[in-house]
Amino acid sequence: MKQILSSLLFAAVLSGMGGAYAQKNYEIYPVPQRQVVGSGLVSFSKSVTVVCEEAIDAATRRRAEQVLKEAGLDCTFAQEAPATGSVVYIGVNGSGGAADQRATTLALDRTSLTKAGKFDRHLLSLSDRDGSAEVVIVGENSDAAFFALASLEQMIEHGTDHLPKVKLYDYADQQSRGLVEGYYGYPYSVAVKKDLMRFMMRMKMNTYMYGAKSDVYHSQKWEAPYPATLTPQQVKNGLLTQDMIRDIAKTSQDTKVNFIWAIHPGNSFVGDANVVNRIMNKYSRMYELGVRQFAVFVDDVGVPKSEADCKTNADHLTALQAAIDKKWNNASASPEARVRPLHFVPQVYTLSWVGEADRKRFYNALSKTPDKITIYITGWGVWTVPNSNDLDVVRKELQRPAAWWWNYPCNDNADGQIYPSDMYYNFFEMPAVDNNAKMPKQLEHGLGIVSNPMQE
Repeated sequence: MKQILSSLLFAAVLSGMGGAYAQKNYEIYPVPQRQVVGSGLVSFSKSVTVVCEEAIDAATRRRAEQVLKEAGLDCTFAQEAPATGSVVYIGVNGSGGAADQRATTLALDRTSLTKAGKFDRHLLSLSDRDGSAEVVIVGENSDAAFFALASLEQMIEHGTDHLPKVKLYDYADQQSRGLVEGYYGYPYSVAVKKDLMRFMMRMKMNTYMYGAKSDVYHSQKWEAPYPATLTPQQVKNGLLTQDMIRDIAKTSQDTKVNFIWAIHPGNSFVGDANVVNRIMNKYSRMYELGVRQFAVFVDDVGVPKSEADCKTNADHLTALQAAIDKKWNNASASPEARVRPLHFVPQVYTLSWVGEADRKRFYNALSKTPDKITIYITGWGVWTVPNSNDLDVVRKELQRPAAWWWNYPCNDNADGQIYPSDMYYNFFEMPAVDNNAKMPKQLEHGLGIVSNPMQE
């Protein structure tokens, strides 16, 4: 478990929510893009009033309460700030609401909130309000404000008195940040899944893609419903019941780590004209269990090479996204009822598996699919270390950025060894990982990165 968390902590740093700051008064991970330390200290009153704008959702409100209470503070929600005592304002940029107005009054720099090509942009200010601490959080949306609370959590978890004033400005370079449970072997237990989500929430990660190869209801029995009961041995082996999925989905909603349930229809995705309806039937079952984001995996099956098959592959993906939007994303749907865009692991996820002409034909067809669908690669090889060059190749052929499925730590390619140390050391000591590849300081041309941390 420690190895998994260490891997994900590294992924959080790589995700782009990090940067240098002049004075290291607060040790926060991922390191904020910019930290401006002010003069003087502030302390929280025992009772803290939280003022949330209308756009701030229930999960973000619960998270604010959790952060404050775990720091030993009492929490009360109100429409307006009281005359005295500490206040936490939470809002959305440009809303005109209480937090947005307070940010204007304090002349907070909003440059990071509109920085192009960045994700989950937010700011946090800790200042003095007539002798008590005042926090102002403004995000580009409620999700971004939620991630700002991870910084506040780390600022006050060791004490709420005599804290340096500060302004934090943060965003992510990668849209999808987290893990994929997609290896061959026993899946994680429900307890581990939930623990990972809570850890990921603290690290501002947002993606838990589930497609365990040994889960038959993901692959071989992809149309069948999950069972209501399991034997003790099946539970030990990591299989899931419907109630377990409900439990995981609830934790996903609370942590804003999107539990993306993947279906693996195999060669039927291209070969069956009715496959979209068949997939939607299973998605509907999973939706009833609380799942609000889906993926399609068609890795390790036949690769479409003809123009017609490549087009069918892309057309089915487009039709599936359209079916999801029609069923769950109409104009009257509440935020809690809506389904986020698809993630797709294609047949050509490793660039070297087909010739250049076949690869270009394949990705050119996928370029016609909706831009909001996230498409994954593993780079030039199956275990390739993330790098900007491979992402740029796909970006040009796909005509949009792709995300990286990183098979690490995943020792299928060297199962006589385990990967016990940090990433850089393993690359140097274990050339089977990727020929002594070096981690880049920055990852460009990508839309996300998920680690596939196999239980070695």
